[in-house]
Amino acid sequence: MMNYILLSNLSIVVFYLVYKALFQQDSFLKWRRAYLLFAIVFSLGFPLIDIPYIQLSLTNPNTFNSASSEEYIRTAVKMMEEVIVMNTSNQINWWIVIYGGIILFLLGLLIVRFLAIYRLKKNAKAQFLGDDKVWVSTENISPFSFFRLIMLSKSDLESPHLQMILQHEKTHVQQWHSIDVIMSEILCIIYFFNPLVYLLKQEIRINLEYLADQNCSKTFKEPKAYQYAILQVAVNQPYIKISNHFNYSPIKQRIMMLNKQKSNRTAMLKYIGILPMVLALFLLSQCSKPQKEIAEAEFKMSMKDGKFKKQETIKETVEFMDLDTPPSFSGGHKAFINYLASNIKYPKEAKDNGVEGRVYIQFVIDTLGDVKDVNILGASGTVAKAEQDTIVWNFVDGAVESNFKNVDGFFENFVTVNLSASLILEEALRVVKTMPKWQPGKMGDKAVNVKFQVPIVFKKN
Repeated sequence: MMNYILLSNLSIVVFYLVYKALFQQDSFLKWRRAYLLFAIVFSLGFPLIDIPYIQLSLTNPNTFNSASSEEYIRTAVKMMEEVIVMNTSNQINWWIVIYGGIILFLLGLLIVRFLAIYRLKKNAKAQFLGDDKVWVSTENISPFSFFRLIMLSKSDLESPHLQMILQHEKTHVQQWHSIDVIMSEILCIIYFFNPLVYLLKQEIRINLEYLADQNCSKTFKEPKAYQYAILQVAVNQPYIKISNHFNYSPIKQRIMMLNKQKSNRTAMLKYIGILPMVLALFLLSQCSKPQKEIAEAEFKMSMKDGKFKKQETIKETVEFMDLDTPPSFSGGHKAFINYLASNIKYPKEAKDNGVEGRVYIQFVIDTLGDVKDVNILGASGTVAKAEQDTIVWNFVDGAVESNFKNVDGFFENFVTVNLSASLILEEALRVVKTMPKWQPGKMGDKAVNVKFQVPIVFKKN
């Protein structure tokens, strides 16, 4: 979650600064609106996008059961994002509680504004001005629109600028400006702690007024008269902040924009320049996600001269390429992660003894979608430290054997752990082995075996 918040807010900061530097002074108001809306949608969405990286390797058939060695000669490998299993019993994350409480409070304020509009409409009377339906309130309010609703006061009906006011609000309605307003309000609720979201909201609001002013100025062919109307109506009348209203300040900027010379069309090319920025943010998001290649497996051991000896840290890398159809867990990738996180239980003895760390599990989804060849690649943290009573885990063709530290014989693939840590390994293996059936992966029309590696993190807090 923290990674998402950081990336999303970084994107907002970048989009806002680029807007101020490149786009604020041009007259391409519709392009500016599109840019600001895209800034919100992209910032909220891009940290959630995960491009699957598929590793292809030629796997030694001797590492699998001899009966199926030919079937496993070509196996695709994918590194999954890590699954975190935490000791959450009797613990409250007060930061999340406070954050959630503030969001609920701000949502409540937004709902109050919605109710204020509903109350005004309920007490107002519908009236037609030509073909346009408006609602006339007896209260002293500023003219405003909200989605398809146009609200005026009785004094507005007597104003000599009534047609200009009406056209202004009709522009907001016809161009669906309320969507922009609601999106900016939601952004401010989610990231209330970021001052730039309020500045971004302000830019969105003023640009919507520019658009409405521009349309009115073209409609009436009397720019000066319209500017005078803005000044006349700009009185200190109350208004609802989530609505679009005629006398939205700052008045000076609106009049300056009406008199601004149109930007050269070649200046529109600068909007193409946001593509590298978007790509850079997207790549940063992918790089900041849990690593997609085989991570460092610490504390790997080997047998030399009848004694266990610590090896150099191992890190394998292979070429990436996509399968035509990757294997799919029922409900998708997030459902797979949630399945592991909700079914793996932190062993009490391991928690009590302070054992935590990362365990790397490897498994194969075969051509029928079954989970096969579940193994432990390695471990890090206190899970992998040899303390007190040592157990050597040996994995041969997916079978698990354990022996106490006075071991005779040679074991090719094993992790040295203490007795408490062994419970963590057993639990991780248990849940992966009992996973439900997957949809198998395919290359073309042919089902293939896909090897996955998933890091499972056990954390006490």
